[in-house]
Amino acid sequence: MVGLQWKVKVSQQDQDLVAAQTTIADLKVQNAKLEKALEEANLQIADVELKKRISELASVNAEVLPAASRVQSSLQQSIAANTEFVQQYQVASPASAESWAVVFGGDATLPEARHETEMVARKVAINNASIYYRQGSYRSVVVAVDRGQANQLLNALKRLKGDAYIVNMSTWCPRAEARAGFLECAAPG
Repeated sequence: MVGLQWKVKVSQQDQDLVAAQTTIADLKVQNAKLEKALEEANLQIADVELKKRISELASVNAEVLPAASRVQSSLQQSIAANTEFVQQYQVASPASAESWAVVFGGDATLPEARHETEMVARKVAINNASIYYRQGSYRSVVVAVDRGQANQLLNALKRLKGDAYIVNMSTWCPRAEARAGFLECAAPG
């Protein structure tokens, strides 16, 4: 009984780490949008005091990305370290029907995402890369057979795309609807 408890705990902690990784990646995308909006607003405003406040906000916002990247890197190391244990647990627990994927890009437009997906997939010899539209961004994704393969794909993709990360598809995009050239993650609820 004790052996099963630690396996369940490691699996739950791993899911929590993957969820945190996903949240950080999503926040980085939203942060980039905020940074762009602040730059655009600053160009259109004549009020010197307001421009100064916007510049200060932009400066503080610019510090968020490197900090988030450091946390994300630490999470990725923890996830990679747990992969072997989680994989062993999942093999021992056939009831686990989790699906894993690696997100290796996020773009504002579908043509940009297509270009990135084709270019990176060609360089890493991946033939099943897809585009998922999630939270206002077109994400380049490759779905894996299991967690172990997802980790192998992550290692290969990180050589080209340092910000690639693993996601649990059952929480990241539990329902996807096919669209013209991409899959759209349905809003939760």
